Amino acid sequence: MDQRTCIKFCAKNEIKCADAFRMLTVAYGEATLDRSNVYRWYKMFSEGREDVNDEERAGRPSTSTTDEKINKVEKMILANRRITVIEVAENLNISIGSCHSIFINDLGMRRVAAKFIPKLLNCDQKQHRMNIANEMLDSVRDDPNLLQRVITDDEAWVYGYDVETKALSSQWKLPHEPRPKKARQVQSNVKVLLTVFFDCRGVVHHEFLPQGRTHLLTSAHHPETNAKIERLNSTIINRLRCEYNSSLKIPWTKYIPKITESYNATIHTITGFTPKFLYYGIQPQYIEHTTEKHTPIENARKLSIERTIKSHEHSKQLYDIKHPEPIFKVGDQVLVKTFIYPNTGKLTQRYKGPFKILKQLSPVTYEIDKPNIPQNKKTEIIHSNKLKLFYPETDFLLQNNTNIENNLILTQNSNQKLIDIDDNPCFLQEEHILDMENKELISTPALLPTKYI
Repeated sequence: MDQRTCIKFCAKNEIKCADAFRMLTVAYGEATLDRSNVYRWYKMFSEGREDVNDEERAGRPSTSTTDEKINKVEKMILANRRITVIEVAENLNISIGSCHSIFINDLGMRRVAAKFIPKLLNCDQKQHRMNIANEMLDSVRDDPNLLQRVITDDEAWVYGYDVETKALSSQWKLPHEPRPKKARQVQSNVKVLLTVFFDCRGVVHHEFLPQGRTHLLTSAHHPETNAKIERLNSTIINRLRCEYNSSLKIPWTKYIPKITESYNATIHTITGFTPKFLYYGIQPQYIEHTTEKHTPIENARKLSIERTIKSHEHSKQLYDIKHPEPIFKVGDQVLVKTFIYPNTGKLTQRYKGPFKILKQLSPVTYEIDKPNIPQNKKTEIIHSNKLKLFYPETDFLLQNNTNIENNLILTQNSNQKLIDIDDNPCFLQEEHILDMENKELISTPALLPTKYI
């Protein structure tokens, strides 16, 4: 560029081209342009050219960003949205930079991550949600005070202490001062789950889950501990069975909105109110004969809670009559009752074990060393109703002349007799020799424990 500027200066001052070439040779030496280029630029500047830069040229034609390659790239992307730039470059035998140029400049695409949402709804579920939203809007238009009667809830973990974030620990410092340091903190292991119920006026009720628990879980094959949900499921399934079998073979999912609406508008036996009224304060139109139709919503909610607690206490009394307190302790050997699946044979083993009790989680729930294969765990949580103590065979072995303190009881089978030895029932075969007057066992060739009967 410098030499071209000098040539332009000489051409403007009408210095001959030969003299200009001689001056360039003295100034630049071996780096001087050859004679032909000097004369060519001198001629262009003499004819009026002003720019010392080269003119733009078409250059080498691109073989990667052709219309054919762009169409192929677009088809590959539409066929597989997760294809990578490297895979496209290898399939089309073009450079990665050319692929980036086609993606961004020619196709106007960019790679984004999928957005996480709670659930993916199908068309029927979306329509059902639209219907509910429209129904709620109509209810708000008819009753402007509706939202003031709605109660919602939320859950949050309350930790023993909050870890100080990096932004909170920042502070001002002078240029010559060292950067402050702090030890890395871990989140508190002490935490309690807080459940809060609130309406438009504030908190209505709150409660803490007992420390050490994260959820209120039910033990396996024991639905009594989740009675409300099981009762709800039973009611919905019975109604669904009637609807499904009394009409054309329509998919059962089509009946769910109708059944749930019917359930929410039905008076419950225990509370005496409909769930829709307790939740939204809206009473179904067909309820005209009840005396509690005009009960204020606040009084209705308090009354329903009292009735529910009273029903729970009554159910607990009935349950405790038939189910005594468990007698198991940590370290005991127990047998676990086998769940009887449909079409199970009559000779299926009713109890499995023995297993050892590792921990007592609640008054009626125990953790035993039975592998939980479906959940890939080494232990399993079992309700006390599914357990019974295991007595090893050595507990039933009797020596000669063993005293029998209790009375002898005859069974229906004349060849077997049931006796109680140290409060453990055992059957004796007919070959056992008994002294009936002194209740003394003279010979014990074979004693069979009741757990094998």
